[in-house]
Amino acid sequence: MRIKLYLGRYLPFLIAISVFSSCKTDENILAPKENPYKDEWTLIDTTNSNIPWGGAISIDFENNIAWLVSYPGNYLYSPPRKNKITRYDGTNWVVYNQNNSYPIATPFWKIKVDKGGKVYVGTETGLFIYSNNIWATEDFHSYGSSSSWIYSVSLDDSNNIWVGTSEGLFKYNQLSWKQIKIDSSEYFSFGYRLVNVKKDLFVAMIYGYSGTSEALYYRKGSTVKIFDTTNSILPERYINTIAIDNNNAVWVGSNDGLFSYDGLQWTKHGNNFNSRSNLINVIKVDKNNVKWIGTDGSGVLSFDGNNWQKYDDPFGLGMNGFIEDIGIDDYNNKWLCTLNGILILNK
Repeated sequence: MRIKLYLGRYLPFLIAISVFSSCKTDENILAPKENPYKDEWTLIDTTNSNIPWGGAISIDFENNIAWLVSYPGNYLYSPPRKNKITRYDGTNWVVYNQNNSYPIATPFWKIKVDKGGKVYVGTETGLFIYSNNIWATEDFHSYGSSSSWIYSVSLDDSNNIWVGTSEGLFKYNQLSWKQIKIDSSEYFSFGYRLVNVKKDLFVAMIYGYSGTSEALYYRKGSTVKIFDTTNSILPERYINTIAIDNNNAVWVGSNDGLFSYDGLQWTKHGNNFNSRSNLINVIKVDKNNVKWIGTDGSGVLSFDGNNWQKYDDPFGLGMNGFIEDIGIDDYNNKWLCTLNGILILNK
């Protein structure tokens, strides 16, 4: 009886202690690990990793696992080598190729990973999808598209995948695919070369609009604007990248420089930084709303809203060619992809 009374008297306290201990344990388990990259610069290439050929042209992250498209520069080899998909968890490298995984030998260009870890790879012959150790393909022919060329793969805040093709725009809501009609039939089957979606803001580069030129389609809520050379300072073509920052400003990189749109007016950024090249390959925005701009031959630039900074890597890789892509991990490290290696910048 005394034991029962004892337990009954102190049972609420024991439960509270148990719950508190469980919470602390979960907190410790879920707490982020320390940034493994202590130095300002870290180089990943064939000398210290298993990444094929050392370089990459596209990168994305989920739970600090990096997925990359490796590209050997086919013009350098005879017969041409095929690019490969690579996974890196911080310790182990896994290389996927036609011999051990995916069924089709085709060039890969863009890679995107959703919040559940499903991988989407844009190719010249359709979209490759990797989930639960199985590769599947979607060529969109069932939607009436005669072309399977994937130009853009992006992820929105609701974990929807948006795919821009040469003959239309498609959306996957984790259950099914749907061809998207963004406004009227006028834009239904145009090519969507770049697509970026953030909450109620949708931005896309449409080609085939007004003849052979490109146009930027901008929709925020119920407001729709279409920008081309007649009503903006954007160049007629050769738009390479689009990003949306944390203030919903749109950033556009082209062969003719860097542009931004704040919802009211366009600005061209040309004299703000010392750059040898006007060709912008990629723009990414980190968690502090700093814009990171990868160029062709002028390294990497950053802009925090007030100040521009130019980075010259100590290995010379970014200076000798393209910054093909930029990935940002959970530690806010910048992974700079070149054909000669990957540079990790701890900034």
